[in-house]
Amino acid sequence: MALANSLSAGISVENAFVEAEKNLHLLYGKEGVLERELFHLNQKVLMGVAVEKQFFLLAEKINLEEMLTFAELFLYAKRMGGDYTKNIRRIALRMDEAIGLKEDMEGQMAEKLLELKIMACVPIGILVYLRIWAADFLAPMYGSFYGSIAMTGCLLLYVGSVLLGVYIVRKTLEG
Repeated sequence: MALANSLSAGISVENAFVEAEKNLHLLYGKEGVLERELFHLNQKVLMGVAVEKQFFLLAEKINLEEMLTFAELFLYAKRMGGDYTKNIRRIALRMDEAIGLKEDMEGQMAEKLLELKIMACVPIGILVYLRIWAADFLAPMYGSFYGSIAMTGCLLLYVGSVLLGVYIVRKTLEG
């Protein structure tokens, strides 16, 4: 977005990358990976390497699908002399929307994981409460041999369900 904004303001492509580097430095400091890569890109551009070619190499190095698409568009638009400012802005907006959607999904999955953890604790809390305040209510379930077997089976089913839920949430977060 910083690159698209700089180009829209009429700044040259090379200077737009310098501005993007400065913006990333303000946001993330020297520790930002992309800021470091843009610094190297800008240094190579100062030595005479074409900015579009260097940016394409950077996109291949980072290997991020959105960045590769952006770099390909930028490479061809710059070479053909088209209105790449409009195209860059459109691609940047799409990338921003995709990143926002991914962050929303991750937030929802973290919420589901928290719900799963709470729901895993509720039955244990109920059993502790009943054991303390209404021990007679639990006596038929835990006082006989068949009741103990049935409750052990329920406990194993419960633990399996919680583990399955954690597995599903983690796989969804990874993929």
